Amino acid sequence: MKRVCIARGVLLALIVLALPAYAQDGGDLRTLLKDVELGQSWVYDDVDAAFARAKATGKPVLALFR
Repeated sequence: MKRVCIARGVLLALIVLALPAYAQDGGDLRTLLKDVELGQSWVYDDVDAAFARAKATGKPVLALFR
């Protein structure tokens, strides 16, 4: 059990360390995730703007973390 926990921790650390490098190499996050055709009502990659729009419209924020 201890080896499994250590292996999971190492794997998680590698993933966390690799994510910034992956995002920087590819450029735009939308292009990397193939989210280039979003509707006008979507707020992408700007949490503050999403909360401001939610407050102005009285609607909740639906956040997707990948």
